[in-house]
Amino acid sequence: MRPTAWTGSVAAVAAVLGLVGLYLDAPPAAGAGAGLAGLLASMAVLFLVRTLRVADGIAVERTVERSLVRQGSPVGVETRVVLPASPGLEVSLADLPPASALHDPAGARISGGSAAYRVRLPLPGEVAFRGLRLTTADRFFTTGLDLTAPAFAGPSVTVLPAGQVHGEDLPGTGAGEMEREKRALLRGQGIRSYREFRSGDDPALIDWKLSAKYGRFFVREPTGSAGGPPFVVVDLPPCGAPGADALLSAAGDTVESVIRDHGSVSLLTVAGGDLVAFRPGEADLPALVRLLSPRDEDPAAPLFRVRDPVWLRRRMGAADRGATGPSHRLAAALRATLATPSRSPFEEEIERCLGSVEPGSVVVFTSGVGELSHLVLIGAAVRRTGRELRFRLPGAARATVAGLAPYARVEAI
Repeated sequence: MRPTAWTGSVAAVAAVLGLVGLYLDAPPAAGAGAGLAGLLASMAVLFLVRTLRVADGIAVERTVERSLVRQGSPVGVETRVVLPASPGLEVSLADLPPASALHDPAGARISGGSAAYRVRLPLPGEVAFRGLRLTTADRFFTTGLDLTAPAFAGPSVTVLPAGQVHGEDLPGTGAGEMEREKRALLRGQGIRSYREFRSGDDPALIDWKLSAKYGRFFVREPTGSAGGPPFVVVDLPPCGAPGADALLSAAGDTVESVIRDHGSVSLLTVAGGDLVAFRPGEADLPALVRLLSPRDEDPAAPLFRVRDPVWLRRRMGAADRGATGPSHRLAAALRATLATPSRSPFEEEIERCLGSVEPGSVVVFTSGVGELSHLVLIGAAVRRTGRELRFRLPGAARATVAGLAPYARVEAI
């Protein structure tokens, strides 16, 4: 607890009155000095009691973006706090991330009952958020308390070591490679990363050693079939699209991760049916991040209701099995369309980009809103090359993209 300037002034007056009463034998002066000193002592006790009441009434809810992160990877944190009423007392709060975390202290300050910021965790292991920093002040005193009780601390985050590839190890420096010193299930594939098990995952990909260590199921995410770095494609979301910030942030994290693991990354940004930028084998992270920004809403649709050949063949098969004349005519029209395929300029550019990058998986980040014909063409081009294709998008739009590209893996951000 620290005194303010007001407290210093009152203490000085009390001392002067006490000295005057002592040396001049003036009981009234001595009594006034003692009264002021007693007033300061009572104000100090009252200040501490009010501070403790505020601390007891605080309710905190902290949400961490991921409970499993790789060493050095950024992770988002959102903290919400409910404060009790404290008239006459100035109260400020700041979140206390793990002691090893790197973060912006200004972002961790709680304003308006909440704070949202990002931290990097450079040390592997199990770490936990320490709690809250409470600062209170009135006219006479100010103090700060670290609230580290279980009600204010947590949750825990598991930081897996980044690992290094050496010798004959397969490519891929995912977080779990320090945990699992053996080859992946398929020769030519490495471990890209580890994540918590989700409904629908292949049980064969569960890493039992890591799951037993942390008491939760984790699955291995392999690199592309040829073991090269993934090719990152970002479908720039329109301004104001739901989840646009989270989408671009996740794409930036992936670009940073690939550069750290492989030394460079190939990035393609598209806006609907238009190519915006293509950077093959680029290692300049700031230059790549500048390409990841929302696009202006454009009513024009260069591609409209393009169907994947896989879908057309399924539709043709269903029409062939029909018993009516219109069904047979539809089957004949679809058969003629498939017999004379035509490639749009967008599809030709996608194939050119795929041919100029290293073999590996393809990761497409998209908001999944608006006309999605360009995603159909990207999926068809990737499938012809035999590469693994994964769509990453906000969870609300997963069904839409899954229907357009049934041969791709769809993951929610």
